[in-house]
Formats: sequence, C-alpha cells, structure tokens
Amino acid sequence: MSFKTPINQFMVADNTNSATCQEAVLEICDAIETNKITLLEFIRSLGDHLTDDSNSIRTKAVTLLSSVLGQVSRKKLYQNDVRVLVGFYISKIDDEPCLKQVLVGLGHLVLMDQFDYELVPTILDSLIENYSPLGKLATVRYSGFQLLESILSKDIDIMHQFNNQIVKAYLHVSKNEKDPKNLILSFKLSSTVAKRFQIDEFAEDMFDAVFCYFPISFRAPENDPYKITPDQLKQALRNCLSANEVYAKDAFPNLLEKLSATSPTVKLDVLLTINQCIKEYPTQTVEEYWITLWNSLKFEILHNELASAETLEDLLKYYENSENEDERVIPAVLKIFQSLGNKYQSVEDDLNIKDYLAVIVDELSKYVKNPEDKKSKQSTVILAAMCGSNLNVFNLLIPQIMPLLLQSQDLTVQAQRQSITNVSFMLDTYYLLFNENLENIHPNNPMFSYKDDLLMLLNRALLSTSKVEVSLRCLAIKMAAKIFSLNFFLSDQEAQLLTQLITDVLLEDENNATEKQIMQCFKSISTSYPNAVLEITVPKLFALLPDDDNDLDQLNTKGRILDIILSISESRSVIDSVLLRLTGKAELLIHSASKDYTRLVFSTMSKIADKIGSTESTTENTKKLAPRLLYAVLENEIGSDEVVLEYTGKILKKFVLQTDTARHSSILENSIESFINGKDTELIAKPLTKKLDIITGNQLPFIIFTKIISAIDKSVPLALPAKFLETLFQAAASTVKYSKLSVLQCISLVVNKWVSDNEYLASKLAEFDATLHDTTKPLEQRCSSLEVFVWIAKALIMKQDTIAQEYQDLLVSLFDDDQLIVFVPKMLEILVADVDCYQQYKKQGPFNRTVVFNVNVRLLYKQKLFNTVLPLLVSKFESSGNQTYLLALSLMLRYIDKSIVVPHVKLILPLVLRSLNTESNVIVTSALSILTIAVDESGDLVSQHLSTVIPNLLEIINTSKNETVKRNALNCLISLTHFDLYLLVPYKQEIISRLSKVLDDPKRATRRLACDCRQVYYELGLPQN
Repeated sequence: MSFKTPINQFMVADNTNSATCQEAVLEICDAIETNKITLLEFIRSLGDHLTDDSNSIRTKAVTLLSSVLGQVSRKKLYQNDVRVLVGFYISKIDDEPCLKQVLVGLGHLVLMDQFDYELVPTILDSLIENYSPLGKLATVRYSGFQLLESILSKDIDIMHQFNNQIVKAYLHVSKNEKDPKNLILSFKLSSTVAKRFQIDEFAEDMFDAVFCYFPISFRAPENDPYKITPDQLKQALRNCLSANEVYAKDAFPNLLEKLSATSPTVKLDVLLTINQCIKEYPTQTVEEYWITLWNSLKFEILHNELASAETLEDLLKYYENSENEDERVIPAVLKIFQSLGNKYQSVEDDLNIKDYLAVIVDELSKYVKNPEDKKSKQSTVILAAMCGSNLNVFNLLIPQIMPLLLQSQDLTVQAQRQSITNVSFMLDTYYLLFNENLENIHPNNPMFSYKDDLLMLLNRALLSTSKVEVSLRCLAIKMAAKIFSLNFFLSDQEAQLLTQLITDVLLEDENNATEKQIMQCFKSISTSYPNAVLEITVPKLFALLPDDDNDLDQLNTKGRILDIILSISESRSVIDSVLLRLTGKAELLIHSASKDYTRLVFSTMSKIADKIGSTESTTENTKKLAPRLLYAVLENEIGSDEVVLEYTGKILKKFVLQTDTARHSSILENSIESFINGKDTELIAKPLTKKLDIITGNQLPFIIFTKIISAIDKSVPLALPAKFLETLFQAAASTVKYSKLSVLQCISLVVNKWVSDNEYLASKLAEFDATLHDTTKPLEQRCSSLEVFVWIAKALIMKQDTIAQEYQDLLVSLFDDDQLIVFVPKMLEILVADVDCYQQYKKQGPFNRTVVFNVNVRLLYKQKLFNTVLPLLVSKFESSGNQTYLLALSLMLRYIDKSIVVPHVKLILPLVLRSLNTESNVIVTSALSILTIAVDESGDLVSQHLSTVIPNLLEIINTSKNETVKRNALNCLISLTHFDLYLLVPYKQEIISRLSKVLDDPKRATRRLACDCRQVYYELGLPQN
C-alpha cells in the first residue's frame, strides 16, 4: 500500500482525533522509521495542502505533520531537517487557523535529539512578537505553554544563555490566563523559571504575574474532565510564590495585608503560603521579616482559647481535623512558628535569629511563669512549637523556658493542672526530637537538668493533694507516662523512684478514673523500663495477694490486685516473671484457698499468657514453667476442677503453639505417654502419685490433652494413627459430662491431622451407618455414635478429604430417621461452627509466605458444604413443612459468611418469609439476618413481598419477648426505606402507629431504635432541606 494512502485517509477524515487518523499517523511514522520513505518525501506528498487557501485543508495538513513529528522517533530527524521545519513553522505562526498545530509542532521539534540550541532565541522571539494569547481559545493557549515547557526541559546549563528571552516569553504567554488547566501549567512554568533562571531584573513582573491570582477562588464545574481541584491550584500558586527569595519583599507584606481578610478560607490560604515561603527562602531573607511575621501572627494564638489535648501533636491534629475553618488557622500559625524556629540551623552564623528567639522568650515569659495567666497555655504552646523545630532551638530555649515553668511552688489546684499541662507540652518537644526524629542524645542535654524538678512536680500533684482531685492526679500520671516514654531520659534509679511513686498511688487510690490512667501508664513503664516494674511494682502487688481465704481484708482486694497484675504485664520479661510468680502462688493456693480464688488466679494466668506476642518464642516456658504448672494441677484435688483444667489447657496451648516446632514431636509423644499410658515424662515436673489414665480412668484431664493436640504441628508424625483413634473411641464410649466435648474434639483433631487411610475411614463409615440406622439399638447409644460421627465428618469436610462427601451424605440421610431427625440440625451446625480447637495459627513457610501449621482447613469448605446442603433443606421443607429443616438452616447460617448466602437469596427467600411467624427465636433471628441481606443485595425480590414482610416484622416487634429479635426486626424495617417511595407509602401510617407501643419498651436501646424507625418512616415523602 502506498504511503499516500494514510495521508489521504487523514485528509478526508472529519475528525482528526479519530482512531482511523491515529492509525494513519502511526503508519506514516513506521514508514519513515523503517526507511520506506524519507521525511522529505512525506512533506512533499503533503505538498500544496500545507499552503492551500482552504483553512480546513491547510489546518489538517499542519495537524498531520505535527502529529507525525510527535510520534516519530526523536533520533530520526537530522539537524538540518529540524532547522528547516522550525523555519516553516515560524513562518506560519501568524496563520490563525493553524496556530494551535504550529505551536504543537514547534514543541515536538524542540524535543528532537538533533535540535540546534541556536534556534531557541528565534523561536522565543517569534513567540513574543507574533503570538498573542489574548482572544485565543484555551486549547491554543495551552499549546503555547507546552512549547515553553519543552524548551525548559532542555539542558539547563545551555538554556541559561537565553535567560532574559525565556523570562520575557513566559511573561508574554501567561498574560490574563484564566483557564484552570492552563493555570496549572502556567504556575509550574513560573516556578521552574523562578528557580532555575536569574529573574532579579524581572522580579516585580514575575511576582505580579502570579500574585494577581491570589487568593484563588475556584470551584470546579460539574463533569470537569480534568478533575482539577481548588487545592491543586492553590498549591501550584504557593510553589510559584516560594520559588525565589527575590519575591520576599513583595510576598510577605502583601500576604500579611491579606491576613486581615474576614474569610477563614483566605486566611488559611495566606498562612499556608507564608509557611511555604519561610521554608523555601534562605535564612538571610527570612531574617529581615522575622519580627514582622512574629508580631503579625502571635495574636492568632495568644487571643484564642486552646482546646484540651494531651500532647502538642494531638492539639495540632484536633485543629487540623476541625470542620471549622477558623480553628484550622491555629495549627497553620503554629507550623509557621515551627518553620521560623527551624531557620536557626547554625549556632555560629544565625546570630540574628538567636536574638529574635530570645526576644520571643522574653515577651512570653511573663505569661509562662504564671500558670494562672490566661495566656500561659498559649505562650507555652508557641514556645513548644519552636523548641520542637530542631535541636539548636531546643538547646537554646529549654534552659530559658523550663525554669519559668517549674519555679512556681504554692499553687492552687487549678494552677497545678495548668502547670503540669504546660510542662507536658515542653516534654513533647523532647519526644519529637529524640524519639521520632532520632536525634543524638548528648549527655549534656538541657532537659536532663530538670529531672529532679519534674519528679518534685509529680510528687506534689500525686502525694500532696486530695484523692478527690481526680483530674489533677490523672494529668500527673499522664505526664509520668510521657516521661517514661522518652528515649534515654531516665536512669534506672530514677525510673525506679518514679515507678515507686506511681505504684504507691495505685495501691492507695481506688478511684476508677485514676486507676485506669495508672494502668495506661504502666504500659509505658513495662515497655520502657520493665526492670522497674519487676523490682518495685510486682513484689508489692504479690505481697497483697493472700495465700489463703482467712484474711478477709486482703481477700476483698485480690480481684483488683490480679486485674492490676494483668494490666501491667505488657513486656515479655514482665509477663514471664509474673507467670512464674503466679505459678508459685497457685501451688500454694491449691492446698489452702477456695475454689473461686484458685480459679481467679488461673484465669489471670491464662489472660497474661495470651499477651505473649504471636511471633515470640515460648520454648523456655514449655520446658520450665509448663511442667510445674501441670504437676501442681494434676497432682492435687484441683485436677478435678474442669474450670482450672480449662485455663491450664489454654496456657499450655499458647506455650506449645509458639514453641519451636522441632520440639513438637517430643511434646506429642510425652503427652500420649503421660496422659494415656500413665508414664513419667519431662512434660510433668515430678512423678504423679496417681498415674493418669484418661481413657478408662479420670477423663477430665482430656481438657488439657486436647488443647495440646490442637497446638501440635500437623506435619509431626503420629505412630499408628488408626490404632490411636480406636483408643480414643474407647474413651468416647464412657466419657463424662465435662470431658465429653474434649474427647470428641480430640478424635476430630486426630482425624484431621493424621488419619489419611481412606480404606479405614470407609470401614468406619460403614460401622457408623449400621449403628445409626439400627433402630433396635437404644437411642442413647445411637446419639453417642452420632456425636462421634459428626466430629469425624467435620474433620474430613474441613480438609476436603476425598471421602468427606460420603460422610456428609450419611449425616443428611438422617433427616429421614424419625428418632434422630431432631438432632441433625445441631450436627449440621457443628460442621460449620468456628470452634476453638480448630482455630488456625500461622508460621513462616516457603517463599516467605505464612502458612497454617496446626490444622488442615481448606478455604472454601463452608461454601461447598452450604451449596450442597441448602437445596436439600429447601426441598424437604417445602415437601413436609417440618420446621426442623428451618432450624437446621438457621443454625448453619450463624457461621456462614454473607458472600456465600447472597447467590442463594432467591432460593431461600420463601423459607425466610414463612419463618418470620415461627416461635423459635433462633429461626426468627436467622430469618431476619437473611432478610436484611436480601434487602441490600436483592431488593427487587423482597419488594414483591412487602405485604407479607411488613406485617410480620411489626408483629415480631410488638409481641416478641426477646430484645435481640426485636432490634433485628426494627433494623430490618429501617432497611426497607431504601425502596422506592411508592412501594412504602401504603404501609407508612400503619408502621408509625404500630411502633408507638414499642416506645414504652423496658430496654432503652429498643426504645431508641423504635424512635429512629418511626422518624425515618415519618419523613418518607417529605421534601428534603
């Protein structure tokens, strides 16, 4: 095909932006780059089109040429080609119809590799003399900006020789620009010119060219294709004004003048622009305006009542997130003060700034030293903002400010509160610099000189004031927590002194608010100074724990003490020490204390063990602490207390889960030997007087055994799993109430982890089938077999074993058994229930991926099970009307994710509608949850049944005695208001009327929800404000 074909296709097209035209351009470029034609041949083919009298033809020809230049390789054109084409385009710059494409073409030529820099002044002069942006379309003006952008993208060192022409060209093309898209590019060019070129001669013109837009009041039109926001324009303009320090003489006076604007939006814009200018201008420039800026801005803080906040950062965030623009002025001003402070970079050179800082401290000192002064807090906040700006300011100002804050002695309670607040703000500066910015901490850090004064301040607030001064004590505790959190601030001895003080307050002040604050403080202490907690607090607390139930005074406090011990156990060293001490305490209590007290200690131990981080190793705990704990429990009578066994099991499970998996094999072997075979192993610290036999003897320790089995790595081999399983079946046949679930879960876990012999599983299935369908056997025996069977089925279904479907089919078939049908819904619930023994824990696996290591669970097992069982339940209910099928569905839905239910809404909805008038709370609750899902996901289906749904919901709300069911029904009724108005209007008055009875409901939450529901329906159809 001739290369003239794509030229002709382009020239006859109505729309040069069409896909056909773009393909034509690419075809021509390909021909040029593969040397099928030369650029000269292409231009000759355009021929007279480039100079045709017809505006349309001429414009298309220039457009095609410019498009090809934009797509062809930049290496393809020779220097002479570029020179000739530049001359051609310049000759046509006064050709109005072609102007846009002329500018575009010049821009492409400038970017060519062989572009001759000597052509730059020619292009710029032509742009200034022959191109006027006035009266041109926005797209044409945009092309002018793009041409200048292309020129500025070239080698900056070479471009410096055309300095004045570039500045003049920018001033020329940017005149009177108003289009947002063009302004974004114009501001970008202005910033580039101001930063990279010498503009002193044009400073006033350059400043005026951009400041005339300040402040920008722009609101994007609807359906704006460019998605330009006011903030983008404002930031681009700030970048211009802060681009060169020569603007300072005009920028600061003009900006400060606009500070008096009544509009908070303008005021905020001014402050943000000032801040950026301070950051970008050199220190010498900012020095000239330092005092002017200070005097103009200080009252924005001093004359405002500041909000309460624990830290300077919290104060800034509070105001920054405020919906009130007037309030957002406060953090903007404080950040300006931070930027001003940050200009003090050199102690030797920035002497003027050092003097200015001293002036500010001197001016504010009269407020700072008097905490009762109304401007005390504001002054401190200003100084804290400056101190936190950099290390030099911190070192300069802290010695001047801290004595002022700490000199007051005899203060009122209110003044003490303010004093602590002010000191706390100054401590924030230390945190900012040395915790967050990680500045080096010098031994002569000026804040170190005031540690004794800080401790005295806390002493006065905590020990010399009444317990009723809760707010003061809480403030002091917060400040103590902050001190503990400061990197390398306290020595170990100082940390112990302060911990002693906090501990004393904790033990003598029982106010809930104070205690809660102290618990927060101990989190900081336990993390930063765990030894102080271990040496001071823990011994004091354990001294208050009685060894028996005889001391009634101590006995009444034991619950509180254990709660405190739990709260302070944050760091690993504290957790390990406390667990060791509690184990020792438990060894005593087992012989001398009541069951309730002993249970309380074991409960606390379990909760503390849970605080061990999921990535921390518990191998040492398993080796040393676990054997002591097991011996103490299993050797004594407490070993028959199922509650203590449950807590002990939880502790052991936590330890085993995070023990090195290389030890799991020996832990499994020792557990079987100790618990089943009655042998002495290292799992238990000493030989037991009465050996364990959880199969035929006392089965309660099964609670611990099952917890251990659930934590063992599934990859650890188990010898003869089928034989071991038969042993467990023997235990299941004679189990007692409290150990029954543990035995069943243990069987399930063994099948899930280690039994993979399908022949064996098939034989067991046949045995279960025979037993479950044998109506001659006693019902109790069949039910016992059913329980074992369903837990095996759960194990297989969760790992999607090949035989799992056969077990599932057998269970479902029991719906046809007149005796067992009542148990099947609960059995189906077990299959999908999220039980503790199957909780999944992960460890690092291959390719740095985390993998579940303790059980076999396939991701979509619930979805597959539900998709299989649901149609059967629906069909059986529709054919029989037996509510057992509804109950089965309801129990399963408790554990089924919404995303699994949604595809089946159409199938389930008829059942849901019939379930609303049943008496079972379980069924109704499930029906309401599905109905809510249906409203959200398949509203068109529900809308067809409103005549059934609404009366049933109102009946439930008015008659149900279950508060949860009532509230679910009210929420469902509210969700219906998303439907079209015409569907709900017929029911509006009935709903409002029948909900009036619920306004007297005894439960406040129900009354409030009923009010909300009535209001929503009352407003249906009313005009919106």
